[in-house]
Amino acid sequence: MVISGSLAVLLYIKVNRLTAQIIETQSTSAASPKIYDRNGKLLYKKLLDDEKYIYYVDENEINSWLKNSFIVIEDQSFYRNSGVNFRRTIQCALQTIFTKKNCGGSTITQQYVKLRLGNYKRNLYYKIIEILVSLNLNLHMEKADILERYLNTVYFGGLNYGVESASEYYFGVSNTELSLAESAFLAAIPNSPVKFDPYENFEETKRRQEIILHELYQARLINEAQLEAARDETIVLEQKGNQILAPHVTEQVLNHSDADIITTIDLEIQNLIQAELKSSIENLREVNIDNAAAVMIDAESGEILAMAGSYDYFAPDIGGKFNAATSLRQPGSTLKPFIYALGLERGLTAATLIEDKEQIFLINEEHYVPRNFDLSEHGYVTVRESLGSSLNIPAVKTLEYIGLADFYEFTKQVGLEEIPAQQADLSVALGGAGISLLDLTNLYRVFPNKGLYHGDPTLIYSEKVEQGNGTQVFGENSEEISFIISDILNDNDARRLTFGSMNNLKTTSISFVKSGTSNDFKDAWAIGYNGEFVLGVWVGNSDNRSMDGVSSASSASYIWNNAYEKAFEYYESSYCDADKCDFSIKKPYNVSEFQVCSGNSGLGELLQCEGYLYKEYFYEPFLPGSDRAVHRISVDGSP
Repeated sequence: MVISGSLAVLLYIKVNRLTAQIIETQSTSAASPKIYDRNGKLLYKKLLDDEKYIYYVDENEINSWLKNSFIVIEDQSFYRNSGVNFRRTIQCALQTIFTKKNCGGSTITQQYVKLRLGNYKRNLYYKIIEILVSLNLNLHMEKADILERYLNTVYFGGLNYGVESASEYYFGVSNTELSLAESAFLAAIPNSPVKFDPYENFEETKRRQEIILHELYQARLINEAQLEAARDETIVLEQKGNQILAPHVTEQVLNHSDADIITTIDLEIQNLIQAELKSSIENLREVNIDNAAAVMIDAESGEILAMAGSYDYFAPDIGGKFNAATSLRQPGSTLKPFIYALGLERGLTAATLIEDKEQIFLINEEHYVPRNFDLSEHGYVTVRESLGSSLNIPAVKTLEYIGLADFYEFTKQVGLEEIPAQQADLSVALGGAGISLLDLTNLYRVFPNKGLYHGDPTLIYSEKVEQGNGTQVFGENSEEISFIISDILNDNDARRLTFGSMNNLKTTSISFVKSGTSNDFKDAWAIGYNGEFVLGVWVGNSDNRSMDGVSSASSASYIWNNAYEKAFEYYESSYCDADKCDFSIKKPYNVSEFQVCSGNSGLGELLQCEGYLYKEYFYEPFLPGSDRAVHRISVDGSP
């Protein structure tokens, strides 16, 4: 008797300890952190350390159809029993003994206890523990609390625990948005997540759903019309495994916080750009191109609105998971606008003539002879023509005129420490140093921001974006210089020497754009902007092999043009209520337009003009009439 009494005491202590442990553990359960786009659309649920998807919701945040569906199929006496349905338990015990078939006699409380006990063993001792703990738990908790905890703990397959996680996994919505039919369908799964896996055994799951609907009707929890409507409703599941949207974005922020994260991404923009990349690559495969990346950034705030690191994250043949948007690639001619902007700061004008004639430069005691893309020379050309037509020889001469030291200082000022670190030489004017698409797209923000650099872009959304005053990257006349460079990048006539009048850089909407191709045809780029956003596109191969002589004009610019027009239309309709947007680049007050002669870069009123007259922008102190406004850069690079 002493021994039996001691065992009873030990059993009592153990039951109370387990009960307290279950109550305490569940009340502090963690939720799988979620990643959202800027409009609250779910992008991803982060796995917790124990490799489970969990999102805990309060009882009043679980829809009544879902709660009732579980009760009628799992434990119809839930609100009346003491935590254990002894009649049902005895019936199942006898059935198991005589038929050797298992019987589901556990109440919702017992099922919850099993879930919390973890490594549960099927023997009499543990069955007694389960029953006693269930009875004890029923004494210490309200029925609503038990149901809440059960529905947040039960397993639905696919590493999903709890109704909220399962609802978003199978239907892509919160459980509060489920219909009656969807609620009953979801409640059918936990009985056997393998047998009732809707992706593998949809019809089995559907039959169990109909049983649940019938039980709801029998319990008078729904009427006949609701029953028939739910039976007839078509169940549409989310694509299996679709647990991650904008995957390269979620990877960037995944370890940022253990709490929910709202990103700056607009999923609508992300999807339309991603779709454009994918459809365009299919058309470019015949010229040995297998991948593309894109980044779109809000010009003012620096918020990244879209980032696709490949045309398809889930394409193993191209290593789609690798983020080409953040990797270093050869930028081709896309740095030229900044080289000419620095030239304008140092006295050049858009009308300055540069001789486009082959020249030998000495780099590390070796000869460097840059050539234009079309392998031709054009004599004296203006800065406008040189930049617009992306001529290589004038760009290298302009960089030499600026000086590599000053150019390196500029790159450090705008956060591109990797360029001088690569010991780049004059070839950097043509893309001879690595830079990422993300950094380059962000760098182009200086032009719509009046020549001010505002730092790195951001992927984490904040209602208050601290821009600060920014840094003038082109000296005291950064605004004026940025306007003139933008005007050139909008000038289709200035592109005619290389691209002709019909090209993929010309858009129907307002745009200022520059393309670039690396000398070895491994990288093609197009970066364009307006007063509201910047869009950058890279095209190439994941394994870094060369494309088949394809320039940016027929690859990156092609994709960029299509994506830009769609992004512009969406942005205008979604972000520009009451005409709040301004896509133009405003002319500063001290920038003036003069008629000049292209032949000698002089004023139009000169008696003899060797070329043609056209209108050009100048800013103080470099207005026409001063020697510096009309000089040429000679063959040897000296002004």
